[in-house]
Amino acid sequence: MSRIIKFAAVHETPFVITAPRSNKWAEKKADNLVSTESDVAKLEAELGVKKCIEQARQDASVITQLAHEEAASIIAQASVQVEQLRQEAIDDGVRQGYDEGLAQGHEAGLSQMTEAIDDAIQRAQLIIEAAENEAKRNLVQAERQIVEIAITIAGKILFREIDENPMVLLPIVKAALDKVCDQEKITVRVNPEEYSLVLEAKPELSTALKVCAAISIIADDSLKVGDCIVETPYGNVDARIDSQLEVLTAALRDAMP
Repeated sequence: MSRIIKFAAVHETPFVITAPRSNKWAEKKADNLVSTESDVAKLEAELGVKKCIEQARQDASVITQLAHEEAASIIAQASVQVEQLRQEAIDDGVRQGYDEGLAQGHEAGLSQMTEAIDDAIQRAQLIIEAAENEAKRNLVQAERQIVEIAITIAGKILFREIDENPMVLLPIVKAALDKVCDQEKITVRVNPEEYSLVLEAKPELSTALKVCAAISIIADDSLKVGDCIVETPYGNVDARIDSQLEVLTAALRDAMP
């Protein structure tokens, strides 16, 4: 069975494909128009990304603030209960010491009062520890929610960029080929909509290989737009978008406490 390597790195820098220059004025004007439209689309994409990131930051800030407020509330309630227990212990001890002091003496009453206070202190410590643990759990939960928000935003940004800029696929393919650059027989599978793009870039992609490899480009309708799988006789590189997001998600979740 072939060895599957999940590939997590997603490069944002487009892989430049050099096209033959033309001196025709009309073609140059058309190129300038396309470049302008591309810049506008890129600017809109960047604004959309910034908006998504800002929303994620706002959501994260709200989650963290709520967690801190709840933790502070729990600790405040515990402090009130501790003070109540302390006062009750003192009152009970004094009362019991006074009542029993009439019969057994003042010293025995003071001893029982001390025991009651010690018991109240122990119960108070347990309450404080429980409150602190609850506060920690709330903060950890908030951090986990922030990670989930970040993962969701990252996925949206990535899919949007791929949808608006097909050239994003080329650095993904190149990075996948870097993993098998010493292989002599390589098959690159992509979505049919991106087959022509990758096929035209084949000469440029081949320059990254250490050996003169035979590269085959295959259109695979089982793959989504932006997906790429590189196959060799000794193992495969899974550079599908979903696989990369899974690796990213697993890494972020493993880093959580």
